[in-house]
Order: sequence, then C-alpha cells, then structure tokens
Amino acid sequence: MAMSIGKSLKSDGINVGKIESQFMKKKRAKIYIALEEIDFIWDTREIREFIQMWRKGFSVKYIADYFERPEIDCVLLVMDLSIKGRIKPRLNGLF
Repeated sequence: MAMSIGKSLKSDGINVGKIESQFMKKKRAKIYIALEEIDFIWDTREIREFIQMWRKGFSVKYIADYFERPEIDCVLLVMDLSIKGRIKPRLNGLF
C-alpha cells in the first residue's frame, strides 16, 4: 500500500515543518491553482508546425482543432511565442 508523503518523510527522519517553511512562502488554509486545467506542454515539432500555421494565417480555432486541444491552450502559446519574438502579430489577430 502506498505511504503518504508525510509518513514517508517522518519515517526517513526528515522534519516536514522545516521543509514546508523552506518552500511554502505563505500559510494557506485552502488553495486555488490558477490555470491547472491548461496543458502547457508542447512537443518541439508541434511548436514548429504551430508557427508555420500561424504564419500562413490559420485561425486559432483551426489550429486548436488540428492539434485536438482547447483554444485556450493555443491562445496561451500565441502569447508565449509572441513574448519570445518567435511569431509576429497578424492583421486579423487570433482569428
């Protein structure tokens, strides 16, 4: 049976409180993870293909359908590639 991280750390003689104080900057009762449903991981071949499609003027909707991903994944990739100077803004924007 799998052992919880807390039990595992305690059994290994590691002070959980010390680890928490090192890595957790603020105490939180409940947490909310922004954008956790977004898939930020892209294969480098997909990136090259995405950039080609973007430069040819394909819409984000078309590109999202092509890669079988939600449009938001592609919109965030557009933002990332734009910030990094790998793609340029287009006359028709995202659409």
